[in-house]
Amino acid sequence: MSTKSIPGSDLPKYESMIDELQKLKQQQSQSAAVDTTEKNGFLALAEMGQDLGIADLAKHHDHYLYGAEKA
Repeated sequence: MSTKSIPGSDLPKYESMIDELQKLKQQQSQSAAVDTTEKNGFLALAEMGQDLGIADLAKHHDHYLYGAEKA
């Protein structure tokens, strides 16, 4: 197998690609921080939930909300 050398004229092109990849990596790490905040918000919302004592509430929510027959 032969290896191709990178011509000197292509170096600026590769440097700009590296810069773009570094920017993308930074954006991903910032969006990961946002995701963590959203997850914490969801956990806070879940902690507000209360046990209503209705064992089949999830299964028959239409019955309890709208009066539909239990299927």
